[in-house]
Amino acid sequence: MKFRIDFGSTSNRPGSKPCKSAYNRGLYWFVEINTLEELLALQKEVNEQIILRGDNSILIYDTWLE
Repeated sequence: MKFRIDFGSTSNRPGSKPCKSAYNRGLYWFVEINTLEELLALQKEVNEQIILRGDNSILIYDTWLE
C-alpha cells in the first residue's frame, strides 16, 4: 500500500528524504508498506515514533505538534 510520508517538523527538513525506501512524486514523498514487518522496519530506521493517519499518510513524529 502506498503512503505519503513526511516529518512532523517539515520546516526543519525541507526536501529531506524521510527514509531509504521513500520516493518523490511532485511535492511529496511516498513509501510502500505492505506488511507489519515493513512498518516496524520503517520505525526502526527512522528511530522516531510514527503515526499512521486516516488519509493514507505516515507522519514521523520528530517534534512537538499542535
